[in-house]
Amino acid sequence: MVAAVRNEIERNCSLYSECNQANWVLELAGQVALCVAMIYWTADVQHVLSLQQLHALTECYKRLQVSVAIFDIVQSVQYSYQAFIITCTDY
Repeated sequence: MVAAVRNEIERNCSLYSECNQANWVLELAGQVALCVAMIYWTADVQHVLSLQQLHALTECYKRLQVSVAIFDIVQSVQYSYQAFIITCTDY
């Protein structure tokens, strides 16, 4: 199981920056999407902090707000879908 998750994370790391994030995140397991997004988040924040420029930090903050909004929407959709499946299987 750990090897399978690790393989998916490695495979999807390169796709994160190449794809539309809203579509990308819908195609992956939540654990993989969150892990890859956090890898990029950490690298982006580290780079911006090393620049020590307020403008770069402001731009980074705007990018992160968009990413968080995408993940919030996806989480909401996934929760609704799971509730729907549970409801359907109860009958």
